[in-house]
Amino acid sequence: MTSDTITVERTIAAPPAQIFALLADAAKHSEFDGSGTVRGTRQESRPLSLGTTFGMSMHRGVGYRTSNEVVEFVPERQIAWQTSGLRGLIGGRIWRYAASRPTAEPS
Repeated sequence: MTSDTITVERTIAAPPAQIFALLADAAKHSEFDGSGTVRGTRQESRPLSLGTTFGMSMHRGVGYRTSNEVVEFVPERQIAWQTSGLRGLIGGRIWRYAASRPTAEPS
């Protein structure tokens, strides 16, 4: 069976509120985008929330733009947005970031 879902887990030595603030500001996405395709946003920096829409300038061989809508939002825990682009012809992917619960340190 194949799946269109890819999951990656990372441990980041920073408070969840600090990480979430970065994720919830679309203007900062180019700072942590691992693909190098995000060039910037098409509007001013502002915190994202459920239902917020925002545009991104992208580049992968050729420049293009995407439209995105925040579809999940739990402050300091989870954020996800769904992407569309080229007049709705591409996209549909959901990009989700979720904090895991901290584990107890062994004594």
